[in-house]
Amino acid sequence: MNWKTFESVRHIQMTNDGERHTAVAAVDRKGRFARNESSFRDRVSDIVSEKNRYKLIVSYACPWATRCLSVLYLKGLDDGIEVDIVHPTWQKTRRKRGKEDEEDTDEDDGHAGWVFPNENCRWIQHLSGIESAKFEVQAYHTRKDPKKTKKTEFYSIRDFYEEHDNSYKGPFTVPILYDQTEKRIVNNESSEIIRDLNARFQPLAKNATLDLYPESKRKEIDEMNEWTYRAINNGVYKCGFARTQEAYEEAVEELYEGLERLESVLERSKMKFLVSDDEVTEIDVRVFQTLVRFDEVYVVYFKTNKKCIREYKNISAYVKRLYAMPAFRKATNMWDIKTHYFTSHVALNPYGIIPKGDPSWLT
Repeated sequence: MNWKTFESVRHIQMTNDGERHTAVAAVDRKGRFARNESSFRDRVSDIVSEKNRYKLIVSYACPWATRCLSVLYLKGLDDGIEVDIVHPTWQKTRRKRGKEDEEDTDEDDGHAGWVFPNENCRWIQHLSGIESAKFEVQAYHTRKDPKKTKKTEFYSIRDFYEEHDNSYKGPFTVPILYDQTEKRIVNNESSEIIRDLNARFQPLAKNATLDLYPESKRKEIDEMNEWTYRAINNGVYKCGFARTQEAYEEAVEELYEGLERLESVLERSKMKFLVSDDEVTEIDVRVFQTLVRFDEVYVVYFKTNKKCIREYKNISAYVKRLYAMPAFRKATNMWDIKTHYFTSHVALNPYGIIPKGDPSWLT
């Protein structure tokens, strides 16, 4: 095991000292997970008709990023907005000055996060340095030669943030909506990105008639967004990143109260989707991303093991309906999802062992 790398990354992941911190370290004095606010909150103010001016940078593993990817596919924007996908296993994000290879990372910089392996890279090594703990690089993860393509020339997501503001200390998160003309991060808040994808790119959308935030349903969607975010979307993280038993038990109780409430909503409404029987809306996109990861990751990794999603009659049927839709299935990559969670947080899973699981219930 490479103890120098392991300990430097572990320190950054577990210490919220203001220097290049990550979500794992975001806890309050009582050990409760306290999510950092997104820092880049510009909006797309004009209707966009210029093809590939904007780039969406995501991880298949991240539920906040894949809600944006699902909207992009639902609206049919995949030919109008470029998409870059990072590797799921976090790596050191700072290369030595003048170096281009992944092996030439700065050992004195402890930050680990999202990276783009180069196109010749076949394996990503776990940060523990354990020889057997290495994970395949898929073609869609790779960073292309910037002279030949419009793909990113950056090595890590951190590079995008530091290009925008070299004093920025993190967190270095996805999704990112990036303006390739002005070379700047427009927004990194998923709830705002999905609204802009829904409304501001209509000339580029193949499914422009679909409105994921219809005016007649906005009050209902907003109300449901509020409690599902608090109890479910963010609730799983409050369980998984809790540092005290009290914080964990408080979070688990709120999470399962939220799931029971969702089960009741679906039981009463008898609709295909949460606020409509005809069309999917924003709330379906938001809640699906957590539910589809629940049994394969959160039950084990975040200790949310009171009850699996497949044990809820109505929720499980609802998740299956959404998963059967091409836009949701295309944005769901279970290999990336499991690989990220179980191989990126060395403080929580130091050997990078990935549980087998069985997602067959989704189909």
